[in-house]
Amino acid sequence: MGIFNSGSTNIKYTNNIVSNLYTIKRAIYGIKNTGSSSNTYISNNNIFNSASSTNASYGIFNDEGTYLTELINNKIYSINGKESVGILNNGSDIAINRNAIYGTLIGIINYIDNITIVSNNIYNNDIEIQNFAKNVTIKSNTINNNRYGIKNYRNIIKIISNTLSKNKYGIFNKLKADNVEINNNKLTGNTLYGIYNQGQKAKIINQNSLNDNNKGIYNTGNRSSITKNTLNKNKIGIQNTGHSVSLLSNTLTNNVQGILVKSNKNIISNNIVNNNKYGVIIFGYNNNLNKNTLNKK
Repeated sequence: MGIFNSGSTNIKYTNNIVSNLYTIKRAIYGIKNTGSSSNTYISNNNIFNSASSTNASYGIFNDEGTYLTELINNKIYSINGKESVGILNNGSDIAINRNAIYGTLIGIINYIDNITIVSNNIYNNDIEIQNFAKNVTIKSNTINNNRYGIKNYRNIIKIISNTLSKNKYGIFNKLKADNVEINNNKLTGNTLYGIYNQGQKAKIINQNSLNDNNKGIYNTGNRSSITKNTLNKNKIGIQNTGHSVSLLSNTLTNNVQGILVKSNKNIISNNIVNNNKYGVIIFGYNNNLNKNTLNKK
């Protein structure tokens, strides 16, 4: 273990180098903050080249019972093990901001409600940000070259102004993760999906930009809203299999397929669909298609 804090308050860990930790059977922790620790400031540390051959490895482990912790400007990389995580958070009232994380299995994993994950640079991991909690804001992160960019399992989440490129899944919002806002993100060159939404009542709104993805937006969640997005040069711009979905005021250009709907009782209105090989294809009943502008290649 590198640095261990249990129950202390008003502690600062700054400008430390924690490296070359290795064990066979035990978990590895670069920095472990546990007990009832509070008002802990963990900043500008370098944590790297650590591994457990049969157990988990963590760059920073913020344990259950901790609160008022700031994790800021840390650099975490080359953390290896059966499960390797850059930052794992189980504490409350936490800010995870401006960290650089690469070369782990999971960049950031969060289990606790009411936190912010802002302006981190996360790349070359399997999963970048994995969230299992409610009322979480994931904002202004740069996320590249992973299998999953942002993977969310819970309700009432805001995913805002992130840049995600060259992942397999840019943003993956899982089944039963309802009432999620996905707003003003830029998604480019994701090989399977830019945004894949399974949750109901999702609001995929306000200037998400999706370029050069296989499928720009793939929605299976019922009663969702897909509004004011710009989609360019995707294989399929928007594919919807959810029912009672609103597809409003999107701009789709130079895709192979602009809009593909395979469901019922949807509203498809005020979209601009230009220079696609196929503009709009609809399968299902009681779909309302009106006031769209379509120009074929």
